[in-house]
Amino acid sequence: MCIQNSCVHFVKASTKWYDSFPSPLEAEAMGMCDAISWIDQLGLSKMQIELDCKRVVDSIVDRSNNKSEFDNIVLM
Repeated sequence: MCIQNSCVHFVKASTKWYDSFPSPLEAEAMGMCDAISWIDQLGLSKMQIELDCKRVVDSIVDRSNNKSEFDNIVLM
């Protein structure tokens, strides 16, 4: 995870280790949840989150069609 300011300059970064072996979709969803928790812990607001996986983004945007292996993560 990486935080950049509005000028796209590096501000802060963090990593997380998982003992399990999630699918790429699950890993992207878990990373998003971890990023949201980290942002909250830092007390930041008005953040824009960028993801690499369109299927995860689509599941967040369209909650009516959540039937994938990572839905339980996204719906948290």
